[in-house]
Amino acid sequence: MRTLAMAILAAAFATLGAPAMSWAQSIRVSVPFPFTAGRSEMPAGQYLVDYDSGSQRAVLRQSEGGKAAAYVNTIGEDVVSGKAPAKLVFRAYSDNTYVLSEIWNGRDNMGRKVLSEAAGKVLMSRHGQWREIHLVAVGE
Repeated sequence: MRTLAMAILAAAFATLGAPAMSWAQSIRVSVPFPFTAGRSEMPAGQYLVDYDSGSQRAVLRQSEGGKAAAYVNTIGEDVVSGKAPAKLVFRAYSDNTYVLSEIWNGRDNMGRKVLSEAAGKVLMSRHGQWREIHLVAVGE
């Protein structure tokens, strides 16, 4: 129910906010495990990630008939020298819990950090250490 509400909210925001924002930067990625994006629980699958590098918002939509969607707030990530590949970065905890932590578009040298610090702190206190998993994406 919560995922459906988020999907409706994301669709409404994208539609109503279209004149004010450009969602021109998109990437596609296959995520082989269920994960948390912001406050939404997402199943494994193919995803389209739309975002504007000038804003602090991103929308993840499950492609190929999936119904899952999440709206996440982001902030500018570390700048790397040269062009960074398009990718999603996850924190993987010892109990196979995965949390989306970064989005990189592959068109420039700056990524977006997903603002889910509260969820990350709770998971860290419950599950201990984490490792990073990078999933290479395809730019649209």
